[in-house]
Amino acid sequence: PAGTIIRCHADLSASPKNVLYWRTKGNIYFNFYQISLNTDYMKKGLAAFQKAENLAPTDPRMPYTVALYALQLYDIDTTQKYMYQQLVEKELRRALYLKPDYVEANTLKATYLKKINVENTNKSPEESSP
Repeated sequence: PAGTIIRCHADLSASPKNVLYWRTKGNIYFNFYQISLNTDYMKKGLAAFQKAENLAPTDPRMPYTVALYALQLYDIDTTQKYMYQQLVEKELRRALYLKPDYVEANTLKATYLKKINVENTNKSPEESSP
């Protein structure tokens, strides 16, 4: 993995505003996460896609992908669940604002809402109260 990251860093050093390179970096980190289950790789992938989103603010795929990564981290990193929940909601709103008929974003939104509803239904009364 180190060689792949070094090459990716070299490409980004040469072209730091290339959205494709940032997306590729995010995908590489996701692949590393799948192999190792090391959450740090998932977080680095999320950061790469957030950078890509800053470089391409009108591309609905960027906030969709950030929401997808954040939803994955919502399930993995229980210490920061609320932060990831807020990020998922914000990024899905952004993706659907940019492209209201974005099928994948609408599907992710439905999946997310179902997940949140199931989690809230399974809470005990003590957990549900503020």
